[in-house]
Amino acid sequence: MTMEEMERRRLATMVEKVIDGRLDDDGWSRFDRALTLIEQSLGTGNEELIVGRNELFELVEVSARAGKGLSDSLPAPSGKPAPPKSREHSVILLRKIGHVPRQERRVDDTA
Repeated sequence: MTMEEMERRRLATMVEKVIDGRLDDDGWSRFDRALTLIEQSLGTGNEELIVGRNELFELVEVSARAGKGLSDSLPAPSGKPAPPKSREHSVILLRKIGHVPRQERRVDDTA
């Protein structure tokens, strides 16, 4: 099975949304497990891709809720930024699916 362009974009978007968010240690462990499942499924067509993708989707939702905050009376969003290990893991996966990670994209400063 070859990963189609649309699926690559969806995965890349989810990975980048989670990596920009704040999660607790358990959340970052879940993120790394999801990336590992997706990596293991590349080219095999097995259901690990679906399991990993679903886990990423849930983490995107958790991260988005934590980042928004519901009111000023609630405590600040919990969690912490992505640890270096999770950031590197995301870059590796993004490269494997043919997506250029955001931090590697060239910016034309002359425009």
